[in-house]
Amino acid sequence: MRRVLAVSLLSVTFLFTRFFRIKKSLYFFNDMGRDYQVLYDWVTKHKIPFTGPQSSALPINQSPVYFYYLRPFYLLLNGSVYSSLIASSVLYIVSFLIALRLAKSSSILSKTVLVTFFLAIFHPQVILQNRFIWNPSLLLPLLFLSLLLFFLHIKNNQKKYLFFSILLINLAISLNYSVLPLLIMYLFVFLLRKPENRFSFIKYVLVTFVFLNLPAIIQTAKRFLTTGVIVSQNQIFQTGSSVNQKIIDSINYILGINTILVGGFLLVCILSLAVFQSCSSKSTLIKISARIFLGTYLLTLLSPFNIQAHYVFAVLASLLVFISLLEPKFQLPIIAIFLVFYLQPKQLVSYFKDAPRTYAQMDSCFRNFCSQFKKPLFVSVQSSLYPYHYGPEHRYLMEKNGCQVRAIEEGGSNAENMAVVLDSGSFSDKTRYYELDLFGKFKVDSRFDCQSNFGIVLLSKI
Repeated sequence: MRRVLAVSLLSVTFLFTRFFRIKKSLYFFNDMGRDYQVLYDWVTKHKIPFTGPQSSALPINQSPVYFYYLRPFYLLLNGSVYSSLIASSVLYIVSFLIALRLAKSSSILSKTVLVTFFLAIFHPQVILQNRFIWNPSLLLPLLFLSLLLFFLHIKNNQKKYLFFSILLINLAISLNYSVLPLLIMYLFVFLLRKPENRFSFIKYVLVTFVFLNLPAIIQTAKRFLTTGVIVSQNQIFQTGSSVNQKIIDSINYILGINTILVGGFLLVCILSLAVFQSCSSKSTLIKISARIFLGTYLLTLLSPFNIQAHYVFAVLASLLVFISLLEPKFQLPIIAIFLVFYLQPKQLVSYFKDAPRTYAQMDSCFRNFCSQFKKPLFVSVQSSLYPYHYGPEHRYLMEKNGCQVRAIEEGGSNAENMAVVLDSGSFSDKTRYYELDLFGKFKVDSRFDCQSNFGIVLLSKI
């Protein structure tokens, strides 16, 4: 009965932190619009996506499995803007329940599942990326289940646990390649403990990785055959910051602490504890989890890319599992420090604050505009909130509401008008950006003011 109450309380708390005031606080922006455009085109135009979202660091697309997971929810909820949020929450809670089922014969692993889920509920980056869904948002439950299955294999020596552990981590990699350091640590630990099964491990890795990432592999092969290189230097969109900056970013994003002094002290304590436990712990699970966390963190620091909020899940999953396995005398002080920062009223309120404009306001504005304007048009955006002008969220909503949206990047001759969405922005004759230059010389035809910080400027070619 106590177990049922704990599971119920954790699930309700998880849902509350993800959906409270979501209608007012959801900032429908950029990648969410891109994802919904893909799903909309799939449903209405039967354009099946054979590649997933492009990596933010390299000119390589992720696996389309991300879109395949979201599509049933998009269909069942009739294209609701909350369908991806619900899809994410279902994955988290179902993974939590599966993990409890898998760990039922081990009190240590059962406690690990409960503590990990508890920490994930309140971790700032996990909350933020569950209330704004894009492909990294689904990583944590997949990685946690993978780690749990990996430990079960170490404990019980059953190959089915190893296969599904590798399948899940490769599924996570197919969503975001930043997870690769964790897979490398799997290989390192596995070769140390079970070298006789190395061929099974490598076979599982290769088969599942190729199966889940075949489109990206084909895309990379085509690039190599065409250019002779896989990735050139000018195709790396992000470069690694200094180690010092990466440590600061890891305190902010991985630990979820925005005070460098306290966060730095806690990071040193956790790393020192992990080194100590990896060498001297009598528990095999603690020893392995410490090594996986240390190695994953070190590889992430040494990677050629900087640490961003969407790159933290491999380290975060290994950290949460390591903390959850610790003895109470080590575990409780760390959790207490986390909660002091995670549960600050200012921190909690920030998740639920009003978005600059709501989805309903955007939808109403575009519905009114598209009911009046029936000609083909290009769409771009001018905003003081972000530097982008592509505006996939605006293009999606305008097309969904009946506008004949064309892509300016595919040629500027198939429409004579451009709708410039003013998203907390302003527009004048001196405004310049790439999409506007592609459109050419123009004049302002009319303006549609939907609200004080949101409207449309309609341009026509001269």
